[in-house]
Amino acid sequence: MWTQPPYRALLCLAAAGWAWSTPPAMADESVAGWIKYTRASSICIGKPDTPLCAVETALACRLRGNARLCGKVGLAPEPQPDAGLPVPNPDPATTIEAIAVEYRVEDYDESHGGQARVGLAVRHYGQNGLVWPEQGWRLVNYMLTQGSKGWRVDDISWAPQPRWIGPRDASSTCLGDMRLPACAVETDIACRVRGTPALCEPTGKTATGTGETVTYVVDRIRRSAPPGSDASPDDVTLTVWLAESVESAPGPDDTDGDPLARPPVFAMVAYTLQRSGNVWRVTGRSAVP
Repeated sequence: MWTQPPYRALLCLAAAGWAWSTPPAMADESVAGWIKYTRASSICIGKPDTPLCAVETALACRLRGNARLCGKVGLAPEPQPDAGLPVPNPDPATTIEAIAVEYRVEDYDESHGGQARVGLAVRHYGQNGLVWPEQGWRLVNYMLTQGSKGWRVDDISWAPQPRWIGPRDASSTCLGDMRLPACAVETDIACRVRGTPALCEPTGKTATGTGETVTYVVDRIRRSAPPGSDASPDDVTLTVWLAESVESAPGPDDTDGDPLARPPVFAMVAYTLQRSGNVWRVTGRSAVP
C-alpha cells in the first residue's frame, strides 16, 4: 500500500556547513546500486528514459541538491512539507545530510501504460560514520508518469518509522550501545524511562525512572560544533532532533504493538552529544519552542 506524502518537521532548521568528503565504505556495492556526490553505479542519471533511471535521477537530485537533475524528473531539490500527516516524517536523505546512498529495487510495476511505481530499499550515509537507518533498510516508494521528455516523479513516499521505549519493551535494538549517536540518545531515553543501572551507567547518569513510554521519530542528526571551537575530528558535537511524545503509549487494543495507533502530540527535542573515542554521550537536552 502506498503511503501519503511525507510530512517534514515544522521546525525550519538551518543546514550546518558540512564539507563534502569521501563517504564511509558502503555495505556491498556489488549487490546494490549506489550514488555518491560525484559518482554512481548507474549510467543513466539525468536521462529518465525508464522509471528506474528516473528514480536514480531523483535520488541523485536530492542527495546532491542538484536543481538541474531535479528538474529532469519534476522535483524540487528539497522535499516540500505536507501538513496532512500528524507525525513528522523526514526525508531519509536529509536526516543525516546524506553524502551517499545505497539502494536495491524491491518493487517495480510498469504495467499501467504511462504510469509506473518503483519501491527501493535504501540506506543513507553521512559524515562521521553516520548511517541511516542504522540497522536494516528503509523502503521508499516512487510514483511516476511518462511524459514527452521522459519519466517524471509524481510522488515520493515512505512509511513513518516511529520508535518507542517503554518500561518493559522498546523498538530499539541497540540500548546500551554508545557507539552510534541515535543509539546513545535511545539509551539516554531508556535510562530516563526505566532508571536501571544497566542503562544509566553507560550514559554516566542516574535516574529514578518515569515509567512513561516515550514515542519518537528521529528528525535530524546534525554536526553543530560551536563557532570557534577547537574540537578535533574525534571530539565532535552533534545535535539529534527528535519528535518526541509521551502521549501515545501502546494500549491493550494495540495488537500490532504500534504506539502510534492513536495520533500523538509531538514536541521537538534537541539532544546534544559529545564523542570521546568511539563512545557518544548526551551532554544536553532541550525542548524546542
